[in-house]
Amino acid sequence: MEATRNLGVTLLRWPGGNFVSGYNWKDGIGPREQRPVRPEGAWGSTESNRFGTNEFLNYCERLKVDPTSASTPDWVQSTKRATGSNTPTNPATRIGPSSARRMAR
Repeated sequence: MEATRNLGVTLLRWPGGNFVSGYNWKDGIGPREQRPVRPEGAWGSTESNRFGTNEFLNYCERLKVDPTSASTPDWVQSTKRATGSNTPTNPATRIGPSSARRMAR
């Protein structure tokens, strides 16, 4: 974390690169132990989804940087609606930190 701070980063994008082409943002929300493990096509490996939306937004908040995404617009909107009710049928409301309100696309 200190190395990233020392770079003077003000904006972090996630997911990005080749990874974003096969990433489903809904796989990265909710309790980690309930997230699906999927084949990761860009690198021929497996994606555990241990690092998801909450982890990304928490990381940005700890670094005091703005989050952005190369993912779908519904993912970005879901992070902005993070203050809704906590019903299991609405995954957007399980997305956490206040940095979600700063999400840019």
